[in-house]
This record gives sequence, structure tokens and C-alpha cells, in this order.
Amino acid sequence: MSIALEQLLTPVRPSHFVGGYWGRRTLHLKGVPSRLDGLSFGFDALHDILCGPKPPKGVSLSFTDRDGRHGAIAIDPRDYALLDGGPTLRVSNIGAHHAPLAQLGAELKDGLLHPGQIRFDVHASTRDRGTCMHVDMPPVIVMQIEGVKRWRVAVRPSVQWPPTAIMEGAESIEPSDFARRYPKIAVEPPKRAEFMEIELHPGDALFIPAGTWHEATAVTRCLAVRATMIPLTFGALLSEQLDALFLTHPEYRGSLPLDTGDPQAVAAYLDGWLERMRMALSALKSDDLRDRWTAHLLSEQEPGPVDPADTLLVPRALSLKAIPRPDHVAITAAGRSVELPAAATAFAESLVAVPCFRANTATDWAPGASWDTVAPVLQALVDAGLLRRRAHTRMAS
Repeated sequence: MSIALEQLLTPVRPSHFVGGYWGRRTLHLKGVPSRLDGLSFGFDALHDILCGPKPPKGVSLSFTDRDGRHGAIAIDPRDYALLDGGPTLRVSNIGAHHAPLAQLGAELKDGLLHPGQIRFDVHASTRDRGTCMHVDMPPVIVMQIEGVKRWRVAVRPSVQWPPTAIMEGAESIEPSDFARRYPKIAVEPPKRAEFMEIELHPGDALFIPAGTWHEATAVTRCLAVRATMIPLTFGALLSEQLDALFLTHPEYRGSLPLDTGDPQAVAAYLDGWLERMRMALSALKSDDLRDRWTAHLLSEQEPGPVDPADTLLVPRALSLKAIPRPDHVAITAAGRSVELPAAATAFAESLVAVPCFRANTATDWAPGASWDTVAPVLQALVDAGLLRRRAHTRMAS
């Protein structure tokens, strides 16, 4: 059970969201309480994740007060409702431990062709509590699950893709600190008179572009899930490629030389590596980076078992091909491949021609095929990332 990208963004089409809002302006998506029911999330689900038999890997629990001060406190999240006037509860990196959120992350990556990671955090605030004025480094989508929260948010970013978060009067970097650290990156101060004031109710969502000033205060005790869309930069992509080229060199993997008091020796060392880099970059082709880009577009969702009623989709970043060989046929894309017996060539050709299909209809592509014979093939394609699974249980919008 989860929700589809189109359902989350209604009434805005995904293409309009990318062209009109991504990196450009804030978007308030009014909904109905049932729109986010497919996420099956609330305080009870949060408790099950945090207080299960094994500590959830990678999840952290912290509190933030109105001044931005942070602290880690052990608490049963179900008891949080009793902490009237308490700080905001934040649970980070929870998506991998709740299947509907993991599936929504796959929807966001595939539907928007987002090459970076999607991270899900949970924020809970008691009445009159929330977050102080700040700017986030990545773009976020806030989904209101319970209660009401009032947001004051700028219409557009004050700085494009900031290298770090900025928070007024907090322990983290303040605007004056940011200016000293990044003197060539201009940040407009918050113009509160021009802010949008928005109340998020259950079923509502709010997209805030990177670099946009905002603050929030709970009107009632409330719970929200935030999808943080971490960017993949060109610098990171290029660094991956350079690592692939040079990691076989011990001197690339190792430390810079010690005891280098001789400026000429330092210059010679650096000049040698710069020359190697120049040669590597001159030989680099866009296809080399494009393949890495495509690999990042594929979902990190745990595949799970394929059900006959599931919808299976070819990821938008891929173009599947069926390549017949003398003794087998390969379904392949982006360097990934699943091999089938040569007798399954007609089945493979039918599959790669359909971008989206109900899993049990695949039995029609091979005479006499049953679900038991088709399911292992579909599972192998899902496990290889060549198909994406959308669970069949769906809540209406």
C-alpha cells in the first residue's frame, strides 16, 4: 500500500511540477484526509519502527526547540502526545523501515527522474511548537498526516541550491556565518511581509524548493512526513568517474605525502596529478557519465515479492531490449541483464514492448504459461531493477 506520484501532486501534473516549481517556487497542494491514507503512517506505526525487537538501522531520534537547539532523548513516541509544550520530535531516515514510504520514494525517483536519494523524516510538534526561520539545503515535500500546522514560507528561493542549511539564531550556521564561509554566494534575507501563510491539514502537502526561507508552528498536536530530495551534483558524478579510473593506483587511494617541506617537491607532486587528470578528462565522453547518471535514476526500493495483481512498470530511465542469442534471449538495459531460455523469445519481445502492465497478464504472452512459470521471471526482472513493482493495494484519492 502506498500512493502514486500523480496522487500526491494532484491537481498538478508531474511535468508541470518539474517545469514550473522544481527549483523555482513553493507549491501548496491541498488535499483531503484520505489522500495520504495509503502511507499507513501515524504515531502507532512510528512506535512499531522505533520500539521493535531490533533497533532500526540508520534511524535517529532527536528533539529541536523553537530556537533550533538540538538534543537526543529516549522516549516512546506514543507518549509524545502527552508532552504539551514540548519540543519538536524528529525521526530521521525512516523510509527504509516502512514499506509504503519506500515505495513512495521509488515513485518520486522514477516519476520525476530524480537521480539523488530520497530520504524520509518524521516531524511531530505539540501545540505552539515548531521550527524557527531557516533555509534547507535540499528541496523537500512535507506531507501532513495528523493535526494542523501553520507555515510561513517565501514564494521563491533566496539562494539557489545553498551548500548548507541556514538558520536564524540557532546552533547551526547563521546568515552571518554563511556569508563569511561562502562570500561569493549571495543570500537574500527573509522578507516576511511577502511570505505565504499556509495551514497544512491532514492530506495536504507542501513543496519547498532548496534555498527557500520558511518557519512552521503547530496549531494542534501534529505529525508530518517530510521527503527530502537530496541532489546528485555534477561534481559528485565526475568524482565517481575519476574514482573508477584511478582507484587502481595506490598513490590515489593513499594519503598525500608526509614531510613535504620542499615547495618544489609539493609543486611537482601536484603537477603530476593534474596532468593525469587533464589526460583523463580529455578522453572522457558524455556516454561515460550518462551511464552513471542512469544508474542513479534507478530506484533503491526493496523489491519484495511480485503479486499477480501488482502493476509492473519499466523505469522511465530505461529502454528495455530483448536480444536473442543462439541458446537464450537476454532482456537488457543500462548494463543490467536477465537471461531466459531461447524458447521464451516471444515472451521477452512482448514484455519489452509494454511500459506498464498488470503482473498476471504476462501469462498471455506465452502459450500455456501459468503464473507459477511466469512469476520467477518477473521477480528476476524486478530484483535486477529492470522492472519496478507498484503494490496493488491502493487508497483512493
